[in-house]
Amino acid sequence: MGQANATLPDDHRPSFESDSVWDVAELNAPVLEVISTDHSDLTHWIDALEISLCKRFKNYTVEGGVFEKRILQTCHDLKSCFHDHVVASRLLDDLAQNLHDRFEAVHRPACDPGDAYDTWAATDDLNDAVEAKHRAVAFTPPSGPTTLSRMWSLGRFLYSRSIHLRGHQDIENVVQIARWSLDLSPDWAPDMATRLAMLGASLHIRFKRLGVLQDVEDSISATRQALKRTHESHPERSSHQRNFAIALHTRFLRLGVVSDLEDAILEMRRALQLCFNHHSDVPDLLETLGTLLHCRYMHMGKLEDLESSISLHRRAMIMTPRYHTDMVTRLGSLAISLHSRFQTLDDPQDIEDAISFIEDANELVPSPDHPERPIRLDSDGLFKQSRYARFGNLWDIEAAMDAKNLANSYTREGHPDKPMRLMSLGISLQARFEHLGEIEDLQDAIFKKNRAVELTPDGHIHKSAWTSSLGISLTSRFRRSEDIDDLERAISLHRTAVQRTPQDHPLTPDHLENLAIALHERFLHLGELEDLKSAIDLKRRAVDLTPEGHFKKAIRLNSLAMSLGRHFMLSHTFGDLQESISVNRRALVLAPDNHPIRSAILFDLGLSREQLFKLTHDPSTIAEAEAAYKASALHSFGAPSSRLRSAIHWAETARKYSSNSLPIEAPLLTAHACIMNTLREVVWPGYGIRRRFEKSAEFGALTGVAVSTALSAGALLEALEWLERGRTLIWSEAASWRRPLTELAMQHPDDADFLKLILRDLRYFGFSHNVPNIPIGKAERTGREPGLSDSDYIRPTYVEYEDKVKEIRSLPGFKDFMIPSTSKELVARFSAQATGSVVFLNIHASRCDAITLTPDGALRLVELPDLTLRYATSLRRMWVDSLRARGVRLQRGDRATAHVQDEGDGLNDSERVLRYLWLWVVHPVLQALNLMKTDINVPLPHITWCPTGPLTQLPLHAAGIYTKGAPRVFDFVVSSYTPSLSALQRCRDGMRAPSEVPKVLLVTQANTPRPGLSPLPCVKNETAAICRHLPSGEEHAIMEREQATERGVLSLIGNYTWVHFACHGSQNKRDPSRSAFELHDGPLTLSALMTAVTDNAEMAFLSACQTAMGDESIAEESMHLAAGMLTLGFKAVVATMWSINDADAPVVVEAYYRRLIELRSHGEVGRGQTGAAYALHEAVARLREKVGEGRFERWVPFVHFGV
Repeated sequence: MGQANATLPDDHRPSFESDSVWDVAELNAPVLEVISTDHSDLTHWIDALEISLCKRFKNYTVEGGVFEKRILQTCHDLKSCFHDHVVASRLLDDLAQNLHDRFEAVHRPACDPGDAYDTWAATDDLNDAVEAKHRAVAFTPPSGPTTLSRMWSLGRFLYSRSIHLRGHQDIENVVQIARWSLDLSPDWAPDMATRLAMLGASLHIRFKRLGVLQDVEDSISATRQALKRTHESHPERSSHQRNFAIALHTRFLRLGVVSDLEDAILEMRRALQLCFNHHSDVPDLLETLGTLLHCRYMHMGKLEDLESSISLHRRAMIMTPRYHTDMVTRLGSLAISLHSRFQTLDDPQDIEDAISFIEDANELVPSPDHPERPIRLDSDGLFKQSRYARFGNLWDIEAAMDAKNLANSYTREGHPDKPMRLMSLGISLQARFEHLGEIEDLQDAIFKKNRAVELTPDGHIHKSAWTSSLGISLTSRFRRSEDIDDLERAISLHRTAVQRTPQDHPLTPDHLENLAIALHERFLHLGELEDLKSAIDLKRRAVDLTPEGHFKKAIRLNSLAMSLGRHFMLSHTFGDLQESISVNRRALVLAPDNHPIRSAILFDLGLSREQLFKLTHDPSTIAEAEAAYKASALHSFGAPSSRLRSAIHWAETARKYSSNSLPIEAPLLTAHACIMNTLREVVWPGYGIRRRFEKSAEFGALTGVAVSTALSAGALLEALEWLERGRTLIWSEAASWRRPLTELAMQHPDDADFLKLILRDLRYFGFSHNVPNIPIGKAERTGREPGLSDSDYIRPTYVEYEDKVKEIRSLPGFKDFMIPSTSKELVARFSAQATGSVVFLNIHASRCDAITLTPDGALRLVELPDLTLRYATSLRRMWVDSLRARGVRLQRGDRATAHVQDEGDGLNDSERVLRYLWLWVVHPVLQALNLMKTDINVPLPHITWCPTGPLTQLPLHAAGIYTKGAPRVFDFVVSSYTPSLSALQRCRDGMRAPSEVPKVLLVTQANTPRPGLSPLPCVKNETAAICRHLPSGEEHAIMEREQATERGVLSLIGNYTWVHFACHGSQNKRDPSRSAFELHDGPLTLSALMTAVTDNAEMAFLSACQTAMGDESIAEESMHLAAGMLTLGFKAVVATMWSINDADAPVVVEAYYRRLIELRSHGEVGRGQTGAAYALHEAVARLREKVGEGRFERWVPFVHFGV
């Protein structure tokens, strides 16, 4: 055996420093000389050891306590024999053995964690055993008869510590000691097989940690020699066979040589045949054979291998005591096999059992840095991702991401498992992207998958699968960016995966399907028919190679049907369409009722049946298409976006193709009800705010279609219901996060307290854009972690909120908890306290209407026949152009070129818009409400406008014919606005009685430091005007100049009932949530305002520019500062539709506050009112008198929201 270690130093004696590879020479005379002349080091060590042992003895179990007397006596004896090296070395050797035996007795066998002493005690036993053995070797003469045995024993102890503590240097030293001992041992030595097995095992461990292929080759060679030297009857034979099989399996996973796997399985079967059932190695052998059979199933697809694997793992688990250290591995292996069966047979019980077992395993992992921890965490993440993919519970994908992130963090750079961890994390990110559409998830998935592929050497058994997975993500990114380079690279990666995977490999159908999908995408982009034909051929092969009974069979059949249908649209070959329908039907038969894929299959079946109807005009086919769309839309397991798509097709089919002899209102209303119910799921509150804006803009028009359909059917209550559901989706949800929990707190205070913390986090993260660090929830939020997006914060919080609300709804009396009020309920509450009418304006290409709600709770339809969507859009454009001509695009305070046009086309355009608004919209409504008369002895009636579409950016409150003696709206009514009926009712409910003595916060900024913002000299006059009319003696506050900061305002705003902003304001068109008040240290954005707590809020005056402008791309959301203040809890808000003249603000403000205080002091403000609308009406009239009625840009921008 001399050649085994030819490169080591001649004396073959490694040194034993704990933090480096031990130098052989350091075990010679110098160490002995130091010990023989100075006993202080050993004395100090023995004293410290005795103290440590006494502490540990307090926690002894029965198993650990039996060693106490022997260990302490040995320590005592050592103190009296330092000069006798022979005796000292023997005693140290005994001490080491007893410490190691106690470690083995307490750490490894079955023992309840409640009775076993702490993990640190077991670790100390092992460390002290290694130290004692090291000292025993040092006291042993280099040429003594016990030198080799003690050195070998030290190697075994180091091996134990390398397994327990994962020490890299320990395993390096074990390898050296094993080679050294083999070099010194003759071939006929009786324990040669044991030494060879130790070398093989230590080399295998080193490969698992460092990934050097030669270590596996040497491990196999050493273990094979150990087997040759071990008789079949030897008790260690089965252990050597197991190690040999494991090493072969490892090489198979690295190189993919099937004979290695077959040889490993054969070796394990032989080992089991030689063992009796009571043999201590049987559980290990069962588990190893189960793992090998599972591996063969994964690479060859034989279901009997998987069933055998599960059976073997169950037997191994049953034979292993609950708290045995090997139980973690037993549970994990069984869970992995059950997960594989779930992926094949789609039995939900398998995935539930797999998750249960892996969670059990995670609980049994003794410490966070245990080597099993990242393995089991990654499995936990994998299983929960699979359950998410099957049932769509977003909480599962969040839990999967958490587990996989932890697993990745526990796996160091350079570890052989690092590529696997990265790929696993990338796959979960891809899955979450497919559900939520967050581009950050996709980018991160591509980054991690790319790194995994780069770190994986060619020839690695997983290289092809990981390459294909990267291709999937690149295809997804192409769909978003249309960057053809992404698609070309994806196709190349998929081709590589197909070429490198054997035809009979279970993953071959996946690779074929992935390549086909990428080619289909290229066809859609470039129109090359050959790509489509190739995609169809590849999909046919994938279907043929997928075993019957495999759950992916239905998915692949549906994919093939989709491509055949696309080919029919080009070829017009009837056979393509017939085959598409036939294949689709096969897919539908195979798809489980509770599988998400069923919704997609039904949708594709609807498309093909609709195509067939266009050819045959057979009424039964369009009826089948409509039925398929309906079933797809109502399939509760389908993704929200898929169900919405199906519901839209269902409605369109019902509208276009239903028989004229049958009433279409019922199916149409049902379809639109489905659309509106699904819309809130699609604009999911758990998205980041940008994503919610995108979704709202994408689907906002659906509300108009639904409302128009309901109005055509005479269903006014449904129309109002859908207006409520489809408008201000973002604001409505945000407002619900501020709902009082009074009743819940009275009956279930713990639940209420917990929910309050979640709601605070939602308010903070719901509009998150690096908002200030303010204390919320259980701890202070201290900024973002690098690389995390908005949705990384809001998403898990909202999932937690949904789960908690679901739990509360199961409590007696809380089944409707946090469910929005229906329109019927809102109307009833409205009529109980209303003093004016509300007018809802719906604008759609098919029709334009007003729905009026009067104080008696009556709903009435007012058709607007002269108004069309095209006209409304033209009016908005004309109005914006006229304002630009008048200079209002400039900021408040700009003087140089503002208001340069007093006459000409700009003025005429303004008058024309206001005239048409009167004729087409306002006058018909006022007539219908019988409000076209005046009585100077009676206050003007109040009307609240709730416009949609283009009308949200048009001044309905200024509509009129501006010639002498002609009507203007303000002559007949006092106008207000509301984003929705529910928003208005929240204001009414919160305004039980006006505050008698309000506390006012004034936030002013006359000279904003930010460059480009002009001074506002009139802010000083505005402040003085407010102060003149406020009741004296109250604790009002003025924040001005450097006091008016973002953090300062947020910290104080909740302490005051009235708030007045006098500063610059801005509407951010790119991101409306960044619309802001410009303060001393920067913008106070809408998103930051949403974090404030304003339980006492009553009124706000936003004397700044563009605070009620909104964004035309998401008009239905009323995304401006005024609506945000309503959501924040203010009951009345005065705002501006565009930039105001600096000199006009003091005029309006003084008249407003004077009248407001008068109304309140005279008792003219009733319950559920604030007086703000009437005060503003008179204030604007004062400004109109001063600047002239024709200066629309001066007086029209001031508007009132709320009550």
